[in-house]
Amino acid sequence: MMPEFELSRLIPLAAAASLVTVGCGSGERKLARLACQLAEQCDEAVFDAAFHSMGDCIGLYESEIDEYFDDFAQATSRKCAKATLKFKICLAEISSCGGYSEAELIDTCWDEIEKANEECE
Repeated sequence: MMPEFELSRLIPLAAAASLVTVGCGSGERKLARLACQLAEQCDEAVFDAAFHSMGDCIGLYESEIDEYFDDFAQATSRKCAKATLKFKICLAEISSCGGYSEAELIDTCWDEIEKANEECE
């Protein structure tokens, strides 16, 4: 069962991504780490109530992200899933407790957006 603050609330899946199923696994771990750091930063009390440690959080989210991208790769393609993961990592890197700026998203993640659009056509 996912904690109260699901990854989809921290990093919108529609906008936010190397893989065990798509590459080497570091992408999922990086996205999980970024999500957990953001969760802890935004509400430390809720984070502390949900997890014993940052490692617990990362382990849970890494597993969830891996499963999501495995399913996503099967529904689309390996290249699409990898490009989408890279985009979501970029989005996570610019996100804060208040979300993210659309202008910053375009400025910072444009290459990832274009690559995901290209690979996922």
